[in-house]
Formats: sequence, C-alpha cells, structure tokens
Amino acid sequence: MASATLGSGEPVLFLQGLGLAGSAWLPQVRALAQHYTCAWYDNRGIANTPAPDGRVTIASLVRDAIELLDALGWQRVHLIGQSMGGVIAQELALRDPARVRSLALLCTFRRGRDVMIPRLGWWPHGLRALIGSPEARARALTRLLASQQEIARDGIDSIATRLAEEFGRPVGQRPDVAVAQFRALATHAGNTELSALHRLPSLVISGADDPLAPSSGGRRLATAIAARRFVELPHASHALPILRHEAVNALLLEHLSTP
Repeated sequence: MASATLGSGEPVLFLQGLGLAGSAWLPQVRALAQHYTCAWYDNRGIANTPAPDGRVTIASLVRDAIELLDALGWQRVHLIGQSMGGVIAQELALRDPARVRSLALLCTFRRGRDVMIPRLGWWPHGLRALIGSPEARARALTRLLASQQEIARDGIDSIATRLAEEFGRPVGQRPDVAVAQFRALATHAGNTELSALHRLPSLVISGADDPLAPSSGGRRLATAIAARRFVELPHASHALPILRHEAVNALLLEHLSTP
C-alpha cells in the first residue's frame, strides 16, 4: 500500500474514511508532525494503492493497517480514524489492544450497517455523488461533507475546490471504489462487547450537522467505549478535519499530550 511518514516522536497512524486518499489527513499531519511521527496511507483502490483482488471488508482493511504497522516496525501507536477509518481503528484496537496507545475517533460510529441504511436527508446526494458528470458528483459529495452554514458562507464550488486540493484529486472521482467500501460498511455489524477499549484513552469528535455520522451516534460510541472526552463541534459536518482543522488539531494535540 502507498504510505508516507513525517515527523518525530511517538508514532501516530491516521486511518482514512470512505473514498478518500490518505493525503486528506495533511491538515492534521502538518500540525502533529512537530511532536509525533505521523503515518498515513491510501486504502485499497484509492489514489496510489492498487485495488484489492477480492472483496473489501472491514476485516480486510484492518489487516491492511496491521500489515503497515508491521512494515513500519511500530509496536504501539496512537490511532486516529475518521468515519470508516474510525471503524477500522476500533476493530484494530479490539483485535490487538496491546498495540494501541490511544484512540481518537472523528465523525464515526460503532456499527457501519446502522449508518449506511439510507437516510432521507443524505441519500439523494449520495446517489448523485456516484453518477453524472465529475462536477455534479463533486457538488453532491460536497453537500454531504460540508454543513449548510459552511456552504452558505463559502459557496459550494469554493468548498469543493478546497476539498479537492486537500484530497489531492477531485471529490467523487472514484465512485466504483466508494461503492465497494460502502458495501463493507453496510455489512459491518460491529462488536457489541467494547469493554476491551475502556482502558484506552479515547477522544470522540462529532459534527453537530453531520448527516453521515450523526453526533448522536458519536455520543453513544463515546459512552460505549468509556471515552475520556466527547466533543460536538457546532455547525460542523463530515469534513471537519479539513473545514474545521484548527479546532480538530487543537483537540488532537491536547488528547495526545494528556497521559
């Protein structure tokens, strides 16, 4: 898998969400690399990583992350995951809890299949993000990733351009891979026993206006894993690591520096 590292200090692995390249974590990497060794990577079929031979599942994505840790020689790491990446982080910590120093879970949830059930608010935009011209897909996906307040303030095309710059490619460019990852989440039932995560220092961050990963689910997740802190960012949506990067970076730095 295509991956990169930057910085020095305790290792931090960033786990990306559905359809996004690892480079979308750069707003966080730039801030954290001053204090930590940061690693990020492209999931199967995304950006510079070839598509998988078989079906994509959450379990296969967890194996990919563990193989990367082995290749890096990292025995204990801080995990930071967004959306689907947050699910991968949880499953990795459950599978090998001794390997995880802490968890930071952004815009995420416990059971993928619960969130992937069509919701009236976002399903039409989700369909448009998979069909039509690249420009139409980008606008539809931007409506899922940015809050109405952010779109009203900055304009949908401006936000789509900004997201493309951080993603390293236009949003909505690989709908086929997004569908494969969507199926992986839709069939993910999750583990109802989360007590193994209680010992880990955990931070859960949700956007108050996120239609894909509602903050109510983030709050339930925080309770289930006995998170040290739950934060709901007002007027923020699913792209809060980019559109609210200053607030997110401050929360992550505080979380990682707290014993």
